Amino acid sequence: MQRRVICKAIEQHRLLELHYEGQFRIVEPHVYGHDGGDVILLRAYQIAGGSGSRAPVGWKMFDTAKIGRLDILDTCFEGARPDYQPQERVIHEIYRQL
Repeated sequence: MQRRVICKAIEQHRLLELHYEGQFRIVEPHVYGHDGGDVILLRAYQIAGGSGSRAPVGWKMFDTAKIGRLDILDTCFEGARPDYQPQERVIHEIYRQL
């Protein structure tokens, strides 16, 4: 279920709302895949919500096993951010990307 939602959001350039590490966040999903091991990751640009870091807005890497609630929103984003680097170094096998 989670995989379908994330892939659909990337394909349709739709925002995701997710609950991660005790906080709700709204993100623009860019890359989804695994690290070459057992960890499935989502690279996204966070536009709103809480964060454990000092920068609540910006690029984030999410371990999808730690995502609680996940909702695809009706709101679309334009596409890849200008500083998006499609050559993801941490994600070794990409399931879906912009």
